[in-house]
Amino acid sequence: SPADKRIDQVFYRLGQIDYRNQSFKTALRYFHFILTKYPNTFLLAEIRFDMAECYFKLGNYHEAEELFQESSKTNTDVKKRWESILYLGLIDDSRLEYESAIAKFKRIYTDSAFDDLKSRAVQAAGKIINEKLPKTLVLSLLQKHRTEFPSDLLFLKAMMMARLEADREGYQTYVEEFLRRFPKHPQRADLEKKMALVKGTKPKVLRVGAILPLTGKYALTGQQVLQGIQLAWNQLNTTERESLELVVKDAGDLPLVSPLVEPLADDPSVVAILGPLFSGNVKEVVPVIEKYQVPIFTPTASTADLTQLSPYIFRNTMTRENQGKFMAKHAVNKLQLRNFAILYSNDPYGSELKDAFSREVQALGGKIVAAVSYDREQNDFKAQILQIGGMSDNSLRKYADNKIAPDREGGHLSKPVVEREVVGDGQEETLRISLELGYDAIFIPGSYSKVGLILPQLVYYNIDKVPVLGSNGWNSPALIKVGGKYLKRAVFADGFSPSAHENGVPEFVGSFKSTFGDEPTLFSAQAYDAARIIIELIRKGAKNRVQIKTQLRTIKDFPGVSGKTTILPSGDVEKTLFLLNVKGEKIVSVND
Repeated sequence: SPADKRIDQVFYRLGQIDYRNQSFKTALRYFHFILTKYPNTFLLAEIRFDMAECYFKLGNYHEAEELFQESSKTNTDVKKRWESILYLGLIDDSRLEYESAIAKFKRIYTDSAFDDLKSRAVQAAGKIINEKLPKTLVLSLLQKHRTEFPSDLLFLKAMMMARLEADREGYQTYVEEFLRRFPKHPQRADLEKKMALVKGTKPKVLRVGAILPLTGKYALTGQQVLQGIQLAWNQLNTTERESLELVVKDAGDLPLVSPLVEPLADDPSVVAILGPLFSGNVKEVVPVIEKYQVPIFTPTASTADLTQLSPYIFRNTMTRENQGKFMAKHAVNKLQLRNFAILYSNDPYGSELKDAFSREVQALGGKIVAAVSYDREQNDFKAQILQIGGMSDNSLRKYADNKIAPDREGGHLSKPVVEREVVGDGQEETLRISLELGYDAIFIPGSYSKVGLILPQLVYYNIDKVPVLGSNGWNSPALIKVGGKYLKRAVFADGFSPSAHENGVPEFVGSFKSTFGDEPTLFSAQAYDAARIIIELIRKGAKNRVQIKTQLRTIKDFPGVSGKTTILPSGDVEKTLFLLNVKGEKIVSVND
């Protein structure tokens, strides 16, 4: 009846609403109800197709397959028949039956009249070819399909595999054959340019790229890094120099370096890229390095969690996490200290170091009794020092003169201690006043310019008998001028010390000075080690970017001049840092 006709339409629309809201089980209930109550409904074909889609979305491929097979043969809507074949191909894909799936997508691409379905078929076939097919099947299908769909996708995949394997000859063969078979392909012009670049490189030579700012405002940093890399390259023997080439690209002041990275990444002879130097550029190139599956190894980028962005990012950089953990371990395990105050700059540098130090101290059983921040612009630190228990001489004398209870004004972090002292042959009694602190050491991550102001102010407020721990921001000759005598009980960490005697540092420093006329910096040392690690992997048999990427994660306790180095599974680095202090007029390694 007309009423029944309207009822099945109403339930069908309710089912479609649930389908659009991804409530597939509820949608199926409506569809089953209609088929049970109105088995002869004029909506039968649409309902059975929609049921198949619901089953597919729910992963019930057996039920979906039966309905899609039926629809592909009997549906009066021609487009739905072709769409059913597309779904059947996707079901084959889910069962790892890739050849069968590709055959169905080929039918759609070749014989259907619907551009949107053709586009979906190309996309589905491309996903299988690019992400799932083993090399043997790619090459087998290439022979089978020749110039027919999806042979262009198969050729592009074969090129990618040759690039990953550093198979320059194979890459060139696939490109030439592609150009011959597909003279009007949209990618022809791009591939012709790539072909010209490949032909311009030496055969049977592995290449390592380097993306560095050699001009512009960061040129000094770029030059320091390049010098470290060049020194490592200078140590190659004659045979190695003929088979391993360094390709340096100047990033200058370019806001984006992807245009420099892409040609290197596309070159099948490039097995790794050193750089970029800055965290922002590392983030920027992630889509490029993932597209071409090339590992980058930055010797300077230190932003937290940077390597989590991609499995192709590695670094040989002292991170703030490294520093905080290193100083905490030194303080707790070596110095046997337990309770700490922290005075830190309220910027990412200070905050990250404070957090890393605090986590490690607590993990080792120690305690952070106070963490007080200061602004980078301030020069008077009285308020912060009083918060960690500091007291001036005048305040201490008031305690002695007025006999005020000794544990109030200083709070729980300090208390005055008054001791009677007899002098002058026992004829005169005086009072000696000192400040007892509620912690064993102070950690001050910050720059040398601020530390040079903080240290004398600590002494002024009678915090002068506990060790002071610092970070690499202290490491400047200017620290000695501004800090002077107040540095006697201070130690700090950095990733390199030219005065160190371990891990070949003296030889590195001597060679660097004789080659470049300057003393190496931290950046030079980290770049030197990064280049040496890549060279060492190639010496041990890594011949392509896949092997470099895999074997970088096997680096453990590499004896680097920038500290003993281990590459973690995340691509991040764990380094044994250098403990530094001031002796005379020099900053030296504590072990010297």
